[in-house]
Amino acid sequence: MIEIKKITVNNKNDINLPNQPFKIWGKLIPSLNNGKWDYKIQKFAKISQ
Repeated sequence: MIEIKKITVNNKNDINLPNQPFKIWGKLIPSLNNGKWDYKIQKFAKISQ
């Protein structure tokens, strides 16, 4: 689970944590039609990391 914290003097070393890999399985395509936001999800044929 992702936890969002404000960087303070007590946890400033957390900014140097290494990135963690994640799977890329698609993309989000936002659109604005008649003043209303919507989106579509495009799934990829192959999952990459």
